[in-house]
Amino acid sequence: MESVKVASVLSPGQPFTIEERPVPRPGPEELLVRVAACGLCASDLHLLEGLEPPPGVTFPVVPGHEIAGEVVEVGQRVSGISPGDRVAVHPNVPCGRCASCEQGRSNICVNPQVIGYHRLGGYCEYTTIPAAGAIRIPPTLPWEQAAIVPDAVTTPYHALVTRGDLRPGESVAVFGVGGLGAHALLVARLAGASRIIAIVRRREAGERAREFGATDVVISTEGNPARAVKELTGGGADLAADFTGTAAFIAAAGASVRMGGRAVVAGMTGEKIALMSSVHFARWEIALLGAYASSPWEARRVMALAGSGKLDLSRSVTHRFPLDQVNAAFDCLRDRSRNPIRIVLLP
Repeated sequence: MESVKVASVLSPGQPFTIEERPVPRPGPEELLVRVAACGLCASDLHLLEGLEPPPGVTFPVVPGHEIAGEVVEVGQRVSGISPGDRVAVHPNVPCGRCASCEQGRSNICVNPQVIGYHRLGGYCEYTTIPAAGAIRIPPTLPWEQAAIVPDAVTTPYHALVTRGDLRPGESVAVFGVGGLGAHALLVARLAGASRIIAIVRRREAGERAREFGATDVVISTEGNPARAVKELTGGGADLAADFTGTAAFIAAAGASVRMGGRAVVAGMTGEKIALMSSVHFARWEIALLGAYASSPWEARRVMALAGSGKLDLSRSVTHRFPLDQVNAAFDCLRDRSRNPIRIVLLP
């Protein structure tokens, strides 16, 4: 094997180009992985739409940070991992030296590298990954489900459980039920939430929300969603989480919690946050929390939950494409009428 197929973005705003490149070689602390599945993420769509990439990204770039595959070769300084092992990869590669890393919060590392942006991604047949970020895949978990765990599933786990401190018996309102929000519903149910309210814009998304564990659905276009949440919970949710990043939904999330409640913002756009009057915010002692990505230990915990069946991801992957059809896969991601949850490439 002298060359492998890759899907690269040659410059911002351009579609993918399928190329042949030499087989990548793993460094001393890396693994060479045969990619079995790689999930699509909306953040990759930004490259195709010409939006400003993260700092440090150079083109051409091979995206893809939701990777699962088989280890083919290990670097000289790697121990505990062997060829033939099944692994996924945590997408963030922390520096290990900044204050955040020293505090155990590597997800907000000051100087991170991100697989698929600063390093070779998974939209290819073979890729290299840092051995430190490898996450073992339980034998019961299919490739495509394992691929999405470290990002699409662990990100809402971090938002609800780690940052939001969701406890058994509490009520939670989930704003937006796309790839992250749908898994937030699964996480909320697993965490023992007593009432799980999904706030969506379209009725079709509401139907999906019930399949993923919502006890109640609020259609935001049919009234005031914050008022609806308060009526359903008798005063407000214990925890609200936004997975859209839109100003309207973030404001509604903040307004939907009870006195002393918590609101977590995990969705990201360029829109500015505007919540409520300072009197309401202070008098009600509302906590507003940001949540970004996750840590490797959280990803390993979520992978174990998925492998044990406690976290059922069997409905998570709704569309599959071969690598050659990567542009069609992103057309599907853009087309919300096709109602994708998670889309994967199968090289």
